[in-house]
Amino acid sequence: MKTTISVLFGAIIIFLSINVNAQKDYAFFDIEQIFAVMPEAERAQALFEKEQNDVLAQFEEMQVEYNNLYQALIDDQEKDDNDPTKWSKIVSEDKQVQLMQIQERMQRFQLTAQEDLQTRQIELLTPVYNKIDSAVAVVVQEKGYPFAFDKNEVFYINEDKC
Repeated sequence: MKTTISVLFGAIIIFLSINVNAQKDYAFFDIEQIFAVMPEAERAQALFEKEQNDVLAQFEEMQVEYNNLYQALIDDQEKDDNDPTKWSKIVSEDKQVQLMQIQERMQRFQLTAQEDLQTRQIELLTPVYNKIDSAVAVVVQEKGYPFAFDKNEVFYINEDKC
C-alpha cells in the first residue's frame, strides 16, 4: 500500500514537472460522447444486442424445458403409488437423468455464450474505437497538442481551465 502511494505520488510529481516545462495546451476528448454519435457505433451495438437477445431467447427455451420436466417429476412424485398414470421407477430415473443433462447443457451453453458474446462485442467495437483513435490522432497532430486525454479517464479536471 505504501509503495502504491509512493508510485502514485511520484507519477503526479513527474506529470506536474512535465506540465510546468511543456506547452500548456492539452487536448481533452470525451471518447464516450464521440462513440455515442457515431453511426458505426450504433450499428455495432444494435447488432450485438440482437445477438445477445438471440442467446437469451435460446437460454430461456432451455430453462422452460428444464422447468417443465422438473415440474413433471414433482407432479409424478406426488401421485399415489397405485395411480396408473404414475411413472415406473425406471422412467422416473430416466427423467431425472434427462433433468441433469439439461442442467449441464444449460451451464455449458451459458459459459460458451458468455465467452462468445464477449469476443463478438470486441470484434464489433474494435473498428469503431480504432476509427476514434485515428481521428483523435489527426486532430492532436494538426493542432500540435503535446498530450491528449480522454476526460473520462483523467483523475481531476478543473472545468474552469478546460
